[in-house]
Amino acid sequence: MKRKYGILVILVMMLSISIVVIFNKDVDIKATGGGGDVVHNDSIWGEGDNVIRKGRAFGTAGDLWTAKYIKEELDKLNLSNVQKIKLSPIKDDDLKKRYYSSRINITDFRLHIDSENYSIDMGFPNDVPLNETFVVPSCRPFGSLTYNFTFEDEDDIRILPIHDDWPKGFSITIYYYNMSCSVVNDYGSIIGNASYIESNETLPAEQVLEVFLIDEEAGCENKLDNVTDATGVILLYNNSTQYTIENTTNYTFPIVRVNSNDSNLSQVLSKIENETVWVENIFCNETLTFIYNLDNISSWPNYNFVCLGRNREPGEKDTDEPTFGGWKKKTWQLWRYSLSHPNKCKGVILYDSYNETHYMNNYNPPIWNGGWIRLERIGAPYLPIFCVNRSVGEWLENHSSEIDNTITGYINQTYFEEDHSGPNETWTAGTEAYNVEGEINIDKSPDDKRVIISNRYDGWWSEAPFDSGVGGGIVLAIAKYFKDYDF
Repeated sequence: MKRKYGILVILVMMLSISIVVIFNKDVDIKATGGGGDVVHNDSIWGEGDNVIRKGRAFGTAGDLWTAKYIKEELDKLNLSNVQKIKLSPIKDDDLKKRYYSSRINITDFRLHIDSENYSIDMGFPNDVPLNETFVVPSCRPFGSLTYNFTFEDEDDIRILPIHDDWPKGFSITIYYYNMSCSVVNDYGSIIGNASYIESNETLPAEQVLEVFLIDEEAGCENKLDNVTDATGVILLYNNSTQYTIENTTNYTFPIVRVNSNDSNLSQVLSKIENETVWVENIFCNETLTFIYNLDNISSWPNYNFVCLGRNREPGEKDTDEPTFGGWKKKTWQLWRYSLSHPNKCKGVILYDSYNETHYMNNYNPPIWNGGWIRLERIGAPYLPIFCVNRSVGEWLENHSSEIDNTITGYINQTYFEEDHSGPNETWTAGTEAYNVEGEINIDKSPDDKRVIISNRYDGWWSEAPFDSGVGGGIVLAIAKYFKDYDF
């Protein structure tokens, strides 16, 4: 009799695999117990209001607890070879390093509402309890991702409501040129100060947050070889010479190509020669936006501030209530304009649509060869974001005109990065996390096959019943079905 092996794999950071299972018996598969409530499980996070509860987020205590729980459930079913397999660094066939186990961890934070009226009106302490708020990690575009953000008294940080338009009472006029481009490698988005490097020039030693425009001509590879800390390169393709750099995928920084005949190129080069020009393609990877006149933004606030807005629910479009739609990508604009002004946007407070809940999400983009995967694919914020419930957010908005309604606090985040030094076999993971698997040997198989039934069990900073707690339950139910009916 030929044998089929069914392997049950619960995945952490990989795509789930969908299959169709046909049951030949009319039965109910019922759970005999539950292992949920990961968010509120005091045995995982500790007791009290001032603990940071992270649900089943990748690499957290809740994630590790869930792996242990799943293994125990598979052991109860007497599956073969049940094991937790620790994640380790991998390489793909093109030898591009993918830092799957790297992550940013929020280690501590504090959000203090300075107004005396807040505690009187709300009946809450001025320090918002940690379990009543959450912080989305900041994917800073340069510098270390291990960083401590501070919101000090002397900064006098006020609340500035912001919705689909720009902040109430303020206007920001963006002056820009667009140019079509093609992406020639896959190492992240172009974003930074634009500098044109002529043929006879060498690259500057200081390259942090610089994007170089380089003529694509014979010998320009020497310039690419000397890129160190720049955030990208724009190749200017010449239709006359038709010279093309080969092996652009070997470079570990973003590279895009534009046609030197583009009608806006001469204006862009003129602006670059005379003033600061910012370039990015995070909204559309096939369009470069060159922004100028950065030092003359009209009506920028004359004080430090955090932007405040309500999170737009998934699928929510037209509403009578203002929302802060597209906030993930707007943070980069607020951050960039802050570079040009003494008064800064220090961060964002995002409030929920409901009084009893607050937004919980984590934007930990995987790293590819040292560069972020494209920001427009993951929506990674550049500014730190506090998430609070609606009652807190609406109070802050209703009192935003009061000059003493300021905030103080801090956010401490730590970046755990895969170690790729040395030979492949010595690489180590940045985060401790596990896949869990078990096997069932089936004697009623027509041929030798191996079927993989899998699901991702980590979640987005919450209980995550649909993404993907239900999937995990289905995988366990399938395992129980095969064991109960002795396949």
